[in-house]
Amino acid sequence: KISQELPRPSSYFYAVWESETKGAEISFAWSESGKTFSAPIELVSTSTNGQDPAIWVPAPGKVHAAWRGHHATLKQNDPYYAYGADMLTGKAFSKGTLVHSDAAQDDQVAIVTDSKGVLYLGWQSFDGDIFLSRSVDAGKTWSPAKQVNDVTGKGNVGKATFLTVTPSDRVVMAWSDKRKAKSGNENDVFADSSADGLTWGTDVQVNDDDARYQEDPSLAVGIAGACKGAVYAVWQDGRFVPSSGENVIYAAASPAALAEIKGFAAQAGCLLVPSRHLAEVAASWGVSPQRCRIVPYAYDQIFAQQIALVTMRAARPSGF
Repeated sequence: KISQELPRPSSYFYAVWESETKGAEISFAWSESGKTFSAPIELVSTSTNGQDPAIWVPAPGKVHAAWRGHHATLKQNDPYYAYGADMLTGKAFSKGTLVHSDAAQDDQVAIVTDSKGVLYLGWQSFDGDIFLSRSVDAGKTWSPAKQVNDVTGKGNVGKATFLTVTPSDRVVMAWSDKRKAKSGNENDVFADSSADGLTWGTDVQVNDDDARYQEDPSLAVGIAGACKGAVYAVWQDGRFVPSSGENVIYAAASPAALAEIKGFAAQAGCLLVPSRHLAEVAASWGVSPQRCRIVPYAYDQIFAQQIALVTMRAARPSGF
């Protein structure tokens, strides 16, 4: 599993992933061009059995990392944090710090920092709720966990949660949620935001088609020009998947499906795409290069043949 972060304004690439070189650890590497990467650096050893890593890179070489790992004494997984102060020179990460521990298993961690250096680490509990803790002392101590979702026990366990922060330091979190499920399996994408990570508002539904297997969201934020402060969401969208299942997933690229996706692209003031190829596809639809920006996101969350199912929307409503 690989995560990438592009620090501004640097062009460096950073990656973390689960590795089985020695058993079950987490490794880290960086690249100046994306063509070749540094030798892997062990972030988490097999003794803590790290999984589901996430990183946030606010400046070149300064890497905040989070993951879920085995508790030292209890039979459960909890969120952990570590910091790499100068990873471009191959130095080691700090020792992992336990962020939160309770009886529930925790999963799907995400991490960001704001412009003041406040750290925000979010995760999903196996009980189906979304939580966040913050640190104002560079990760040495963490606040008690705050529940983000306002409908308890409906989070889609095992599916991605995602955090980002706006230029005004507002923290935004997104997840998939089954509160509107009709048969027990459908999901929708919800988001919430907070000025300080301690007080959260009312959940906002992001997708516009209820209970149709909407899941694995990622977020991006406009940082300059007309797009500054706008929050963008991308997620796996199952509204066009035929009832016979994924074995005929290409039916999602039907004329009706493509027409709706092209309509979304045409309405966007600023279109974020995950690759140069999709930027070229958008250009073939008439989207000008000035309105299109390449922003890599977690490809591992979406099967390559399902890219046509991805729905993108932009939002800048009051308080979000």
